[in-house]
Amino acid sequence: MDWQELEHCGVKHKQEADMSITTHMNHYVAQLKRIESPEISVSNDGAFASVALAAMFVSLLGALAWLTQGRPDMSVYVVALQRHNKGPKVIHCKKCNRVLSYVKRRHSVFRFVAMTDLPLRVMCVSDSAYKVEGEGETRAMIGHMILVMGSNDSGNFPYGACSLIDFERRRQKRVCRSTFAAEIRGLNDASVSYTHLRAHETVLDLVCRLLLE
Repeated sequence: MDWQELEHCGVKHKQEADMSITTHMNHYVAQLKRIESPEISVSNDGAFASVALAAMFVSLLGALAWLTQGRPDMSVYVVALQRHNKGPKVIHCKKCNRVLSYVKRRHSVFRFVAMTDLPLRVMCVSDSAYKVEGEGETRAMIGHMILVMGSNDSGNFPYGACSLIDFERRRQKRVCRSTFAAEIRGLNDASVSYTHLRAHETVLDLVCRLLLE
């Protein structure tokens, strides 16, 4: 048994010599296959996918959705494509292949560093996007990430080393008619997650102190 490495729910974890933890799903990405169908090449982008092509789209999109637990950088594209699960068009199948090409081309490894400069800080970064599609159809997306970091200001952004502990990406719950409204709504939703995790900040401090003693 290797006490420094394990795989859980498709995510590989490894404890490094400096006590930091790295996680990745690159082995999972290597097994994913593109949507291969003549229909993609010969059909119009705006045409609805056939039953067979739609099944391949749903299958690959589901695999990409599973991958988002370790790849937040591509999750916003997956959420956007999931809106077309029930009636995908050829263009959506092409975009699904593009997302897969991106994650295969850019491998990702998360490193959770050992926090020694107590007390810890918790910071939330929020962002939103707004776009009008079709005949007045609006699309508003939100996303945020929550970081835990030490108190030592070593010159790195924003307070030295930090680790990602939570992130979320999804469509807006409320109707937005402007970028400003989307940003405000997104910040409001992010503050709820931040407030919940901030309540456990003292618990994080206590755990780190016990590990350092």
